[in-house]
Amino acid sequence: MPAYVYDLVELDAHLSAVRAALGDVELYYAVKANPDPELLRVLSRYVDGWEVASGGELAHVRELFPDASIALGGPGKTEKELLSEVTRLHVESPGELRRLLASGHRADVLLRVNLDVPIEGVSLAMGGGATPFGMDPEGIAACVAMLEGQDTVRLRGIHAHLASGLDAARLLVLAEAVLTYARGLGVTEINLGGGMAGVLRRP
Repeated sequence: MPAYVYDLVELDAHLSAVRAALGDVELYYAVKANPDPELLRVLSRYVDGWEVASGGELAHVRELFPDASIALGGPGKTEKELLSEVTRLHVESPGELRRLLASGHRADVLLRVNLDVPIEGVSLAMGGGATPFGMDPEGIAACVAMLEGQDTVRLRGIHAHLASGLDAARLLVLAEAVLTYARGLGVTEINLGGGMAGVLRRP
């Protein structure tokens, strides 16, 4: 019978090394990668919070860690998901932001951006323009304009999903492009997940 077998002792050692290498950043784990409760309990010793992409994932994490910090992302949010009480809400489109503003719900948001990136064959954009999976800079500018003159929905920063499967050098180029863009917007909170390779090479 097929089965998944997890070495939680090895996972603990791996996470300890990753946490030490990252320095002064916040680390959120994307629950969609693996929501197994025992695995999450080991992760909880090293992460600052959880990133979820649906109401089901949110409920799962809340049951295990009722007081944890949570960032909620994902396209096509239901009304209930959009109005969830979370630490950060990732806004994927101007339309989603309009819905949030119309609701009167208080939220701290990150705007998900898709950039033209300087690496051949790599793109953060999924279809161009404002897609269900984030916005180009014009869409971000429209959202920033909508957020002016009110304080119910507070802009905290941006979120960019780095391309998957890249080596460390190319990931760093992508990350620098996102950081440069964020500085231009005047925000200091930047979510660079996911897509980062999970392999830790040991001698």
